[in-house]
Amino acid sequence: MSDYMSFKVEGLSELMNALKAYPQNLRRKACEPALKEITRRIRNDARAHAPKDTGELAKHIIDASSKSPSPAIIKRAIFVRKIRKVSRKSYERMKLKGKKVYLAGYSSTGRAKLSAFYAHFVEYGTKKMSAKPFMRPATARAKGYMKEVLESHISAMNAELGVS
Repeated sequence: MSDYMSFKVEGLSELMNALKAYPQNLRRKACEPALKEITRRIRNDARAHAPKDTGELAKHIIDASSKSPSPAIIKRAIFVRKIRKVSRKSYERMKLKGKKVYLAGYSSTGRAKLSAFYAHFVEYGTKKMSAKPFMRPATARAKGYMKEVLESHISAMNAELGVS
């Protein structure tokens, strides 16, 4: 799933203007934890709403940060990783329980590589299968709490600085 989603949350422009008054390092200190909390909430929501045939799809949903060339930019993402490594014992246990997991091979260390290549088929559906979206609704629900989370982190920063 290489779709990117963007959306507008009302009232964020006032918050962002207030943040511009902070030095850059304090802006990062206020925004980074807020974005981390938001992406974790979206990840947990997507995991909770992912179809539970084997439970493997939910385990492939992760959130991560990446380095940015500019210190003013904070990058966070939620995505479905294609491969998840587990021990051979875990893989054998899953097969014994009758779970239908997709083996993508073994790593050089002998760990089983499980695949979730089918995630976009589940999210968007196919000709023969209706869509069961789990990522798009999770990001849509984030609109409801995004402003609140940012406000709470900015308020905490103000309290730390002694600004009212």
